[in-house]
Amino acid sequence: MTYSENYPIPVVTENDVFVIERYARSGKAIPTTEAGVQAKYKDAKPEWLKDITANFCIINTHANSWESVQSNMIEVAALLVGFAKDLREYGDEAVNIIKAMDGYKTHKIADLTPDQLDQFPSISLDNGDQENIRGLDKTVGYIKNSIAEKRGRSVTILNELRTFQRTISETIKPWVGSMITSSNPDKLDEEISDLTTRLLKLKDDKTAAAGLKKYSQDDTTHKPHMLYEWAHGKKSISDDPTVRALAKQIEDSIALLSQDKKFKGFLQILHTSMISLYDVVTPAITAVIQLQSHWTATEKLVSHSSDQFTSYKLLGQFVNRMEEMLGDWRTVEQNSSALQEAFRIQ
Repeated sequence: MTYSENYPIPVVTENDVFVIERYARSGKAIPTTEAGVQAKYKDAKPEWLKDITANFCIINTHANSWESVQSNMIEVAALLVGFAKDLREYGDEAVNIIKAMDGYKTHKIADLTPDQLDQFPSISLDNGDQENIRGLDKTVGYIKNSIAEKRGRSVTILNELRTFQRTISETIKPWVGSMITSSNPDKLDEEISDLTTRLLKLKDDKTAAAGLKKYSQDDTTHKPHMLYEWAHGKKSISDDPTVRALAKQIEDSIALLSQDKKFKGFLQILHTSMISLYDVVTPAITAVIQLQSHWTATEKLVSHSSDQFTSYKLLGQFVNRMEEMLGDWRTVEQNSSALQEAFRIQ
């Protein structure tokens, strides 16, 4: 998987778990003073100490924030699961209230196709059915309140995820790359780089061979995809024996490099960490944006329709849209549950 590819579900393999845990552990423990850096990494050039120390402080803060980021990703997925359940409960209730109305049944609104419903005259509600509108408005109000409550928190979490991602892509990754280049890469450095390139290509080749579709960051349409099915297929590829063997070769080479050159070894640890972190956090952001878009569509439906419950035609159109949306949200709930599991990196 390359940095430019954004998948809507992060695929977390055992190797990702190992790499991310090591980054969080070592990042919290790195020295943040020039004296500390010099004492621990004797192969680091003296003229680099100030720059290394400044970036180690950034990495230390970033690594310390991982647990919060992980928790946030689980929480935002839980929010989406919670809303999907709320919508199922209250959406079904709203549909049932409408379908139980005497006039709705008398005019056989449920039997009309969407085109027939568009041509249906605007017949006002009977007095008995008008009395049911108060209960319908109350039920729709529960949906609005659920959106407001959960979306506010998810926006905050999304901003925190983006901050974490920007630190990877705009600060740590470029600095690590420049330091590896500046530290006179030897055969072992080149071997690690070659193995990493081969690993990424192997994953992509297996993905293409399996016919698994790639999703772009712009794929944020209201219609949900079966992301959870895609995630399971992609995970099986990432756990393929040949993929795992290459990942182990990389780790063995880093361990060998670190024996005599601790600083260069740590740079390679950071490099592989950025790949795993980026592969987890970036598609997580895309997925949350994609799933959040359903809130916008749902809110638009309940906000506009609830003020127009004045005819059987409008009630029929509301039922059609709500039933379609309920089907979408069943998929969203499964997607969000998959996100929760993907983010439980322990």
